[in-house]
Amino acid sequence: MSDKHSFRKEQSLKEGLFHQPNIVDSEESELSDAALRQLLILSDRERVAMLLTAGMGLDYEQASSILNVPVNTVLELIASARIAIGRIVLSAH
Repeated sequence: MSDKHSFRKEQSLKEGLFHQPNIVDSEESELSDAALRQLLILSDRERVAMLLTAGMGLDYEQASSILNVPVNTVLELIASARIAIGRIVLSAH
């Protein structure tokens, strides 16, 4: 798969993930806003890897296929994202 095709696939996926209708109540909305702020600190690749696995429930192999990267890269992206989010959470307290 070409880099151009892979990029378009990733862009399309991101657009679909971020343009969902808001159907949560205000308390859940506050939690969603906090989660979104944490997601925004991540790189695009980290964010998509986290959303595919934690958000959509895909396994690492499925995420690697969508991202067109090895499974180990998905694992590294998720680990890096978790560390970044952990730092933000710890610094807020």
